[in-house]
Amino acid sequence: MEKRLVSVTKTLGILLYLFIIPPFIATIFSLIALNIKAFVLNFIAFLLFFGVLYVSKKGFAAEFAYHRATYALAPKRPYKRMAAFLLGVATSYSAYFLAHKSPLTALFLGVVAGVGYMLWYGDDPREDKLPKRSDVPYRAALQTLQEADEELSRIEKLQDKIKDARLYQEVGEVVQRARHILAYLQERPWLVGRVRKLLVVYIEGIGDVTRTYVGIQESLTEAKRQELIELMEKVQRSFDEKMVELQKGGQEALDIKMETLQMQLDKDR
Repeated sequence: MEKRLVSVTKTLGILLYLFIIPPFIATIFSLIALNIKAFVLNFIAFLLFFGVLYVSKKGFAAEFAYHRATYALAPKRPYKRMAAFLLGVATSYSAYFLAHKSPLTALFLGVVAGVGYMLWYGDDPREDKLPKRSDVPYRAALQTLQEADEELSRIEKLQDKIKDARLYQEVGEVVQRARHILAYLQERPWLVGRVRKLLVVYIEGIGDVTRTYVGIQESLTEAKRQELIELMEKVQRSFDEKMVELQKGGQEALDIKMETLQMQLDKDR
């Protein structure tokens, strides 16, 4: 596993930056020369290669999270395959419009680039990492965790728009505690049922409150601000209590399984 994680961390798309440098430089020079046609063609090439880098980053992040987790669902979107296809398009475009190659040659170079990408970076994970038994409940639990994680990411983006320092801090504390619970459950998905309401209702509620606040923060009264701070503090305490309950539940589950195994051993003697 450790070797696999190291290999994933190396696929940061460093080589892909080499593709965007030439069209970027060409775009700058064509702008300086006031060559509008060349500027447009080079700028499109730059955007295509930048798109390859952007999509690849999302694919690498999803792959790293997948391999790091004990249990995980395969990424919902095949980002790396999308990036390979986009790289092929970008290469064919550049070869035809910028290097003035024939259509057949441009298409060939695009195919080579796309295949090379897949050979170098590999394909997206395609199989869910689930225990051999009871895969359906585990799949539902991991889906719940995935949706909760996506909502927390959206809340973090909203947090960047919060201008009030105290509220910014309180929302950050809430997200941090929620992610702590998600990390704990990621290794113990059988406990998700104990806190499903927290993962679905509470986190979505925090997102709704944060979105509404961001839209009206300029006109928020001091009383309402204080009320919101107290609400976030209450959510933090609730998350802390849920974490204690989860840890206790995990210990109880271990005790039950140990007792069951011990009974089976005694029976077989």
